[in-house]
Amino acid sequence: MTSDPLLDRLRSQLRIRRLAGIKGAVTIKTAGTAYGERTMVQIDHRLPEPGRGTRAAFRVTTAEQFLPRAHFDRSVREIVNRAAAERGRRIYAIDLSDQEVMAVLSYHLHDSPSRPLLITALGTRADTNATPDLYARSLALVWLLKQYAHVISNRTNRGGYVDMDAANRPEVIAVLRQLGFRDAPRVSGFSPSGRHLRQDATGPH
Repeated sequence: MTSDPLLDRLRSQLRIRRLAGIKGAVTIKTAGTAYGERTMVQIDHRLPEPGRGTRAAFRVTTAEQFLPRAHFDRSVREIVNRAAAERGRRIYAIDLSDQEVMAVLSYHLHDSPSRPLLITALGTRADTNATPDLYARSLALVWLLKQYAHVISNRTNRGGYVDMDAANRPEVIAVLRQLGFRDAPRVSGFSPSGRHLRQDATGPH
C-alpha cells in the first residue's frame, strides 16, 4: 500500500515540529463524579493543510459530531457512539471546506495509569463508490488524530504510546502497520480479543 501525499506531508511537518501546536491544543482536567475522579479531555484545534498555505483546513475536536451511515461503517459508529463524549473520549477530524467529518478516533483510559491508552476505533470514510483520494485523505487524518492520542497518553503518565486490540485480519493489520503500529508486549491484566498492537511515543510531546 502506497502512502498518500497528505499523509507524507503530515509526517514531514511533524518531523520538523511544525505540528507542535497539537500538544497545546489538548486540555486535560480531573473532575469528581459519583463514580470517583474522572479524566476529562477537551480539544478544539484548527490547523492548515501542510504545503497549502496558512488558512485552517481541518478542525480536530472532541465536541460530539454526527457520523452519517453513508460515510462510516456501522461497527465504527457503534463503538464511537459508546465512548464517553462528555469526557472527550471521541476525537473527530473535520474538513472545513465542506464541514464533513473525515476521520474519527475513540479511546479508553483505564483508571490505573499503569494501563496504556487503548484506541477502541479508528474510523476512515467508507462511502459507497468513494474515490481513492477520499479514502487516502481520511486515512491521513486518522494518523493525525492518533498524534493527539499520543499527547493524551503522555499527559496522563502512560508513556506516550497507544495500544489497540485490532481485528486479526491481514487487511486490517496492513493498514495499522502503515499508521505505525507494531505488535505490543504483554500487558498485565489485559486479555486482547484480537491482535494487540502498539505504537511508541513518536508524536509531538
